[in-house]
Amino acid sequence: MHIACFELAILHPNAVVEDMETIIDFDSTEYAQHHTDTLTRLEQRLVGSDLNSRELGMAGESYAARWLEQLGWCTLARNWHTRYGELDVIMLTPEQVVVFVEVKTRHTRRYGPGQEAVSARKQAHLRHAAALWLAGPGRSTPRTGIRFDVVAILVEGRDLFVNHIKGAF
Repeated sequence: MHIACFELAILHPNAVVEDMETIIDFDSTEYAQHHTDTLTRLEQRLVGSDLNSRELGMAGESYAARWLEQLGWCTLARNWHTRYGELDVIMLTPEQVVVFVEVKTRHTRRYGPGQEAVSARKQAHLRHAAALWLAGPGRSTPRTGIRFDVVAILVEGRDLFVNHIKGAF
């Protein structure tokens, strides 16, 4: 079986979702912005300004998702929260593998590469969160497997380095 890609809707924080089909109070401006963000624009945002750590993380997640979409992957969800933490990006590959992508974005190498921040404890939390996401309503997506990847992004001055670690844990 093959699942068709769908566009990810960006919801206003106060939006009310009645069911998977109906979305009320949809912020069309934010949705339009999401869909006009090209990889180049996202790269410029990452390297072209002083972002605080939260903004840097959000920009890195957007960049990683767009970068993977250009490889033919489909975004299923972003920033999905549980008591175990947040799943940054959940994607479906052309081979129908559901991939939970942890994105780590840094401005410096001082504390080591971003992937080193995905400790054994963090991995356990991500596995628990992924199990909850997979067990959720409407998520019986036909798939050939699941995987956990890490995308580590390093921004040094005007340079951007992306390290995609498939099957990181």
